[in-house]
Amino acid sequence: MSGEKSTSETMFMNLNADEAASEITEIESLCVKCEKNGITRILLTKIPFYKEIILTSFECLHCGETNNQTQFGGKFQEQGLQVKLKVETKKDLNRQVVISEIGRASCRERV
Repeated sequence: MSGEKSTSETMFMNLNADEAASEITEIESLCVKCEKNGITRILLTKIPFYKEIILTSFECLHCGETNNQTQFGGKFQEQGLQVKLKVETKKDLNRQVVISEIGRASCRERV
């Protein structure tokens, strides 16, 4: 099997804050509020240090109902991880931080 990519590698695209998401799947699905059809958008992606995740976004054009979810698409890391970010330019803030329910994030201002 050398040279072949695993299913996980081909389904989940790397997340890059500098590029627009290109592999979004849209499906028609039932709105639980008004019972008419709305649109669910699904993005399978990889976030560094966080593994594969599934991002879903639902929107009903009839009643305005929306719903966004993040689900795990892979396995958990066995140990935690500490990431430090040094902000020097406005572009450095062009990031989204995703943590699990048991994770934590903190921001400290240093002069």
